[in-house]
Amino acid sequence: MYPSGTIPRSGTPAAPTRRTATVLFLCCLAVFAAPKAPPEAAAEPEELRFAYAEYPPFEFTNDRGQPDGMVIELVRWIGAVQGFHPRFLAVPVQAVPTAVRSGRADVATSIFYTPEREAQYEFTRTVYKTPVSILVRQEETAVRSLADLRHRRVVIEKGDIAAEILRSRDIQAEPVATETFADALRMLANGEADAAVGMEATAAYLMNKGLVDGIKRVSKPVYAVQVRLAVRKERTDLRRRLDQGVRKARNAGVLDEIESKWLGAITTGTGRRLEQHIRYLFGVLIGVLVLVFIVWAWNVRLRNLVKQRTRELSNSELWFRTIAEYTLDWESWLGPDGHPIWVSAAVKKTTGYMPDECRNMVDYPTRLVHPDDRDRVLAALRGEAGASSTGNGGLLFSFLHKDGSVRRGEMHWRRVRAEDGKHLGVRFGVRDVTDRWVAEEQLRDSEKKYRELVKNLRDGFLVMDLDGRILEWNPEFQRLLGYSEAELARMKLSDLVTENGLAQDRRVLAEQVLPRGYSDLYERELLGRKGMRIPVEVRTHLLRNDKGGPAGYWAIVRDIRERKKYESEHRQIEERVREVQRLQSLAVLAGGVAHDFNNLLMGVLGNADLAAEDLPPDSPLRENLEEIRAAALQGADLCRQMLAYAGKGRFVIRRLSLNRLIRENQRLFKAAVPASIRVNYHLAPVLPKVEGDATQLRQMLANLLTNAVEAIGTTQGIITIRTGARECDAADLAATRIGADLEPGHYVYVEISDSGCGMDTETATGIFDPFFTTKFTGRGLGLPAVLGIVRSHHGTIEVETKLGKGSRFTVLLPAAEEDVPQTAALEEAAPNTARGGIILVVDDQDTVRTVARRMLERAGYTVLTAVDGTDGVRQFEEHADEIGCVLLDLTMPRLDGVTALRRMHRIRKDVPVILSSGYSKQEVTARFPTDNFAAFIQKPYEAPALIQLLKKVMSA
Repeated sequence: MYPSGTIPRSGTPAAPTRRTATVLFLCCLAVFAAPKAPPEAAAEPEELRFAYAEYPPFEFTNDRGQPDGMVIELVRWIGAVQGFHPRFLAVPVQAVPTAVRSGRADVATSIFYTPEREAQYEFTRTVYKTPVSILVRQEETAVRSLADLRHRRVVIEKGDIAAEILRSRDIQAEPVATETFADALRMLANGEADAAVGMEATAAYLMNKGLVDGIKRVSKPVYAVQVRLAVRKERTDLRRRLDQGVRKARNAGVLDEIESKWLGAITTGTGRRLEQHIRYLFGVLIGVLVLVFIVWAWNVRLRNLVKQRTRELSNSELWFRTIAEYTLDWESWLGPDGHPIWVSAAVKKTTGYMPDECRNMVDYPTRLVHPDDRDRVLAALRGEAGASSTGNGGLLFSFLHKDGSVRRGEMHWRRVRAEDGKHLGVRFGVRDVTDRWVAEEQLRDSEKKYRELVKNLRDGFLVMDLDGRILEWNPEFQRLLGYSEAELARMKLSDLVTENGLAQDRRVLAEQVLPRGYSDLYERELLGRKGMRIPVEVRTHLLRNDKGGPAGYWAIVRDIRERKKYESEHRQIEERVREVQRLQSLAVLAGGVAHDFNNLLMGVLGNADLAAEDLPPDSPLRENLEEIRAAALQGADLCRQMLAYAGKGRFVIRRLSLNRLIRENQRLFKAAVPASIRVNYHLAPVLPKVEGDATQLRQMLANLLTNAVEAIGTTQGIITIRTGARECDAADLAATRIGADLEPGHYVYVEISDSGCGMDTETATGIFDPFFTTKFTGRGLGLPAVLGIVRSHHGTIEVETKLGKGSRFTVLLPAAEEDVPQTAALEEAAPNTARGGIILVVDDQDTVRTVARRMLERAGYTVLTAVDGTDGVRQFEEHADEIGCVLLDLTMPRLDGVTALRRMHRIRKDVPVILSSGYSKQEVTARFPTDNFAAFIQKPYEAPALIQLLKKVMSA
């Protein structure tokens, strides 16, 4: 049922006598002839779709999920009689009219009939008539009529016409809307409301079911509604078929049976049960009643016609008064002289004045109009200043409320004329639109602030519809992409993103925006003008329509190009720092391994030399000892390469020219290059000098050249050696392997490029790692040694390579700005043959002590040995006057060589000390810049070198 709508008429005109007689006659005949059960349906009946809603007991979905109720049961009976199969569609109450008018359903099972709705539907005859009454709890005595509902809490089903009744009759109740009338009755029974207004049938059904209790009806019904079947206007044929079915059901007593079944003893169908008894009475006395009825019908015909016309006139007047008095707008009729003929009751709600007060005003309605708008309102009512006679456009003006406040109204007006054209005055209506006007003003202010905010956003802003069409954007978004306004107006989101980006957007919309209304921040790329890719950070929000459904999207877009650039630079710096740390760690490891390995080689090489001295010249063991000695010397060479990688090689720094160094070694380089490879030299005509060790730099060039030869292999190729100078800033140096911490300035470079196989990124990353090689196992210290030499010379190196395109290594060394004194080796005294004194050997390695002692003793020296620095200082203190020289190890536990040397010099300052270490002389010199030691010998050393150095020191 659909109770919302115009108030139904209070009565129905009586039918003409002839028609009434015919109907009653047919009813009498049908008592004996009408079937009580539906006939057998024809084969394959036509299917009709019936739209129904939840309105027990008339129609609803039962606990089994099936359509049920009084009207549903009736429709099934009519379908069997009329030869069609009903298919029921459950739809919301408000959607039933839409379903019928759109053609989704053929029939609406039950719609409350009003004359106004005849313009929209074809209605059958009345199926059921049910009263709408005031219901209260059993103990309630104060509520007896509608007037008693003022200022009381009244529960009404949402959308029910009862709400309109209360408003139209100016019943100032406190209405509470519920989803169903059953909910309203439960609230009433629970004491949550004072009264309820609704259908008695529903109340009777719920009480019979035991769902509510303790409720009674008050006074007579407020009004009665007619339940009918309805179809679209063009389905007259279907309406006739349904009408026939309803008539047959009524004649067969099916309607009364259904009503009794569903409503039981508490029913509104007593009238129809009376008709049933009368029908049976007619069956018994049919003959007599027919004759009496015919005579009576002719006698009352004229009387009924007069009553019908009188009732129609009365109803028409009642309708006019009801509409006029209960309109929600301030309505008036001004006579030709301008005085009010009629003023609606709504004037009190609008202006605060009673209708009588308005009619008694001499200057009505201008007295109620704000002075600023009186001329316009009077001109409109008089038809002056070109005002429309119908006032269809509406006139906005300000009027004065009785409480002194100023309100806004919208006036419509038209002239009133009689059928003969005589002017009867002006009819006007005023609607209070203050709230709407205030809301519109606030909306305009809000929109202005919104536009200003969006315009001045530092981030991009855009609005899209559900298809991705761009509807709105701010200047920052346009500037970001570089498109014109006309171009953006034609674009969709898919025009601004790649296929992967579009898939990402769809995934974000489906997984985040649609379910919860917004997305997390996410990064993506937009395509600007000329295909420019712009990295942005986006957060998307959902736009909703008035019904809460999705209507589009809006998004904030932030340009993150600068941030991406910073992050990329930061990652590069971090990568270089990690690279430097890794290389430094490897350098420390390499230096430590080389130092310890030199100590081991000292024992191998020294013992081999001592064993060889003990053998006769023709001993076959000498060959084996020579092999051991050669292997030890190769191991010592390997240690020197490791120390070079660690930046701790043995350097003699002086000022030199890279061009001269390369020219002097061209023959050496040529010998290392096969005939299939051509070497091109492009040396700068003028080249600043550098400070460095010529031997180490020569080794560096040789290793780079060897690497280039191996990259070319056995095929023909070209190696190019190029020199030059250039200015390097911090960014240039940071882009190299180990140059991040170097000072910007003037640098000399030597570049060695080849046309070989090149390297991929992964290979190029590890080329400076110790023992990393793409050749056979056992190689791999060439480039690491290069890196160590470059680092020791405070330079850096660039590597450019591409798989299949060759490689280019560029070594950058700081240019020498002025002549500097050459750092020479320690001055050593001129040799002589003087010998004497005790030699103190201090070393924590047993093998080194034993070998050194045996070497010195064979040379005729007296030797004391100490196991560490503490032991050495103790023995030196005991034999200070006898000791002629000290052979002191640098790295020892408990007391290292540095501290031991200083303590010995405090005991005896003139004692010569020879430092011995697995590290290079350069490393030792750096660690003892001011300490006075006589000489240095690097492990592993041979007996002749040790004896010769000892003679020089002791004779000084």
